[in-house]
Amino acid sequence: MTIASSPKLSHPIDVSSPSPLVSVVVPGLNEGESLPELAKRIDAVLEPLGPYELIFVDDGSTDDTWQRISELNAQRTSVRGIRLRRNFGKAMALTAGFKLASAPLLVMMDADLQDDPNDLPRFIEKLEEGFDVVVGVESQTPGSAKSQSALQDLQRNGQLAYASESARHELRLQGVPA
Repeated sequence: MTIASSPKLSHPIDVSSPSPLVSVVVPGLNEGESLPELAKRIDAVLEPLGPYELIFVDDGSTDDTWQRISELNAQRTSVRGIRLRRNFGKAMALTAGFKLASAPLLVMMDADLQDDPNDLPRFIEKLEEGFDVVVGVESQTPGSAKSQSALQDLQRNGQLAYASESARHELRLQGVPA
């Protein structure tokens, strides 16, 4: 087993595993309670599709989030963890997760179980059809006409495909050129 580490990450990276198809990045602040269930749901959906990695980013939690990530890492070879020394916010936590990701496809999901992992195969299917970005949006979000219009413009221009019309408004998958 080969282990690589970085001074910016507080958790070693196992680089001997097979190359994953998808990297799922999940930032969280005080989300320890939901992580085991989320990992179970993601595993049930992605494990049959092939290798994947699940990267939890602890964004300065004060609860047992890091302990839960460590336990999941010990139980599942697909789980990686990053622990930020303080709360830097979702954007920085995602950036840290993206830097660790090794798959050609990136998924970002919230840790609070509002995003449905069952949508992931449809997102991956659309990416394999050649779309660069696939976004799940709420079908009826009050006050979001402007964002809906922008998404419709992207779809009309052939730059966006809807894989889900679910209420999981933050589930996004982006294809990264190989």
